[in-house]
Amino acid sequence: MALARVPLELTSSLPSSTSGPSAAEVYLVVDDRETAGVEPSRAAFLNRLRVNPGLTGRVVQRRLPIGDALLVARVTSAGAAAVAGAPPAGTEIMLDQLVERKTASDLVASVRDGRLDEQTYFMAASGRSSLICIVEGDLDAATQNDDNMCAAAETFLATLTVSTPFFIKYTGNLEETAAYFASLVRHQGRRLGSADGLAWWLSYNRATDGGVPGADGVLTYSLWESEMAEMRGSVTLQQMWALELLVIPGIGPARANTIVQGDLKVPAALAAAYRATSTPEEGKALLKMLTPPPGCTRIPTHVSTYMYDLFTSQDYDAVVQQQ
Repeated sequence: MALARVPLELTSSLPSSTSGPSAAEVYLVVDDRETAGVEPSRAAFLNRLRVNPGLTGRVVQRRLPIGDALLVARVTSAGAAAVAGAPPAGTEIMLDQLVERKTASDLVASVRDGRLDEQTYFMAASGRSSLICIVEGDLDAATQNDDNMCAAAETFLATLTVSTPFFIKYTGNLEETAAYFASLVRHQGRRLGSADGLAWWLSYNRATDGGVPGADGVLTYSLWESEMAEMRGSVTLQQMWALELLVIPGIGPARANTIVQGDLKVPAALAAAYRATSTPEEGKALLKMLTPPPGCTRIPTHVSTYMYDLFTSQDYDAVVQQQ
């Protein structure tokens, strides 16, 4: 599993208590598609969230372009008055947390049909630094004791934790999921509820989220939503290429980035590069020689060889050996 980042408390401690009016109120925004449908778990999801003591009055339904849930902080009139440079009262600040919730059975289905590759790809491109995938339920039961399918799902989740900013949160049932959401809202609410906490958060995140006209350099929910909707509305060839790479055995997000960041931005470029090699050995070593992004390792020999065999095989019935 990936090592945890430095806890936020070490850089900005939580206030011991919050007295007086809150500087900002934190809300859980839930995708309305996640709360609709005929499945009992979907029908019960929103009701269970709203009756949780930590979420009373703090759950909002909207159509999200990416993910199943996220957190926003709504600046109050007290916060706008007390914090220098704070956006106007009522402004919804986009927080770092973006969540994909999967029941165990839905996770298995998403791994089978490739939906989870696409969903996590766009979440990683969302600009949020705290990406969370909730796995709710028993994977063994969901795979009906199919060891291969269970291993495939577990491998996918393990790959997410080591090659992306995702944190995998396992919950046993809907009640545990609701409790986890409540803890996120409570934690961020304590931090941003004080004037000092809001001031620190605004100062820290302006540098990473960039200036937003009309919002004093703060990324608002409305701007984030419109940018993400535009991104999802028109997919580039390079994005499709990255998604195709992610379903190939041995290729995760880090290795896909290694391939597309240089001259191999589209499938035709890789095919042309293979044609330009002098020998099969040179072709099999092509991807191995690529320089990876900072913090990532080179593509290993067996994956580089597998990709060469996959792209150069001309017989429809040819068997590409997985190393």
